[in-house]
Amino acid sequence: MGGIPILRDADIQMEKSGLADVAKGQERAGDLVFFGSRSIGHVGMMIDGEYFINATTHETPTVRIDRLKDDYWQKIYRGARRPK
Repeated sequence: MGGIPILRDADIQMEKSGLADVAKGQERAGDLVFFGSRSIGHVGMMIDGEYFINATTHETPTVRIDRLKDDYWQKIYRGARRPK
């Protein structure tokens, strides 16, 4: 089975995954988007040019679809990557 190996931790995925940088505002389906206030601690995957899917790790883990342009996500947005 083919595919792209993805490392476990969000910060490692962003820095050492071999994925290409994506300019802010150019995100598209399949891109990984990274978030964090001090360090990168959360990652999601774009499902189109506006929304991404992500899993929470709080008391009740859930998978959600969120809008990348929402104020909360923009405040902690750290970048996006895609396969080369």
